[in-house]
Amino acid sequence: MSLVGPGGLLSQLAKNVLEAALEAKLTEHLVYERRQTPSAANMRNETG
Repeated sequence: MSLVGPGGLLSQLAKNVLEAALEAKLTEHLVYERRQTPSAANMRNETG
C-alpha cells in the first residue's frame, strides 16, 4: 500500500480527520441551537 498519492494511506488519514472535525462541528452547532431561547435567536450579532 502506498503512503502518498490517490488511495494512499496519507490521503485516507486526512479524509478521516476532516470528516471527524466536520461531524464534531455540526454536532456542536446543533446542540447550540437546541439550547437557544427564542429571545436569544440573534445572540451573535447582539440584536433581538
